[in-house]
This record gives sequence, C-alpha cells and structure tokens, in this order.
Amino acid sequence: YIWILGNTAQLLFLHWPFPRADEGQKISKALIKLLWFPAVLATSVVILFVCSFLASEFAKPAKELYLIPEGFRGNFRVVYGEKCGVNPPIENGRRTLQIPPNGLLIIRPKFQSGQIDNTYYFVDSNGRRTKINALYEYSDSSSNSPRVLLTGSGNIAGAMADGGYSSESPLTINFTDFAVLAKGSADTARNERPDSDTRVLDSLTEQLVNACRLNDLRRKD
Repeated sequence: YIWILGNTAQLLFLHWPFPRADEGQKISKALIKLLWFPAVLATSVVILFVCSFLASEFAKPAKELYLIPEGFRGNFRVVYGEKCGVNPPIENGRRTLQIPPNGLLIIRPKFQSGQIDNTYYFVDSNGRRTKINALYEYSDSSSNSPRVLLTGSGNIAGAMADGGYSSESPLTINFTDFAVLAKGSADTARNERPDSDTRVLDSLTEQLVNACRLNDLRRKD
C-alpha cells in the first residue's frame, strides 16, 4: 500500500511546477499502468476466494443427526458407501443415523470430507431423546456428563486381483469412528477406548459388511 501511494503521489506531482498541455494525458496513462497490476491482483484474489468458498459450500458433508441407544458407552462406527446398507431418512434437514446396540451402522451414502455439522442424542426404549454434547478434545474435562467424540475416519483395505490388499480396491470398507465417553478427560478416554475394543470393532465390521454384501448379491440373483 505504501509503494502504491508513493508512486501515485510521485506521478501526480512530479511535474506539477511545470505543467504542459499534454501532461494530464501522460499522467493518466502512467497512472493506469501503475494501478493495472494491483487491480488485476486484487480481482484475481477476490475471484479465487469466491470460487473456493462456493466449492467448499457445495462439497460440504451432509448435516447428520446421530441417535444412540440410551446408556451406550465406548466406540461406535458408521460404514459409508455400501449399496446393501440403509438409506438414512432426512429429519429437519439432517441425515438421521440410528446407531444399533452393537455399535455398527452400515449406510449407502458415500463418505464426504469437510467441515462437519453433527448432533447427537441418546434414545430410550420409548423413543425419548436426550441431547449429548460433542467432545472435541481428549483433554477437555469441563463436564462429567456423557459426550461424543469423533475419533477419526479410516478404512479396511480390500482384496486385489493380484492377491494383495489395497485401499484402492472396490472392496475397501470406509468408515468413521466415534466414542461415547462418560467423562470428558484424557484418562477416561484412554480407559474407555482400549485397543482391544478397536480390534473387536474391526472384526465385527468385516463380518457384518461381508454378510451385507453377500445378501445383496443373493437378492440380485
């Protein structure tokens, strides 16, 4: 900004004590040349910002509502992109995911990355809902009430034609993991999410997804 102002001032007043008939025209041309690059740069930045904003808005993941069985603790998982899975209904603009007691839900919509907008509820046997707050950090200990932590997304590599396994395989299982924690603290998070729990969930995922795919093939036959 200082450089632009300085050069503009110089062009405007350099020959001011000795004006000539064609001075105004020369100054105008010089001023246009001086401001051309900053104007193009500013326009380009604005266009890139608008395009980036629109792209992020259109690519934003669907808002999701999670209904979790009352009293559930530990990990649960949502498997995405399975044709044999359920097609979650939409409720008040949110995709509604009913988490089963075993903690594994298989759905048809594909996984989308981006800024998430999730809400979580406990649901009792009568259908009554109790809102659960989200936990964003393991170290957050501001509340002793149950909270839900999105622990991350991943995949289980599928088999390839050469006998190996790869995440590029069409048989790859894509999922997102969550944890319902009784207390928002690092110690509780570690105690409630042991590695053995994750291994059990991986085994259950492969078992139920493979069974789901097999049933889908049978229905098509």
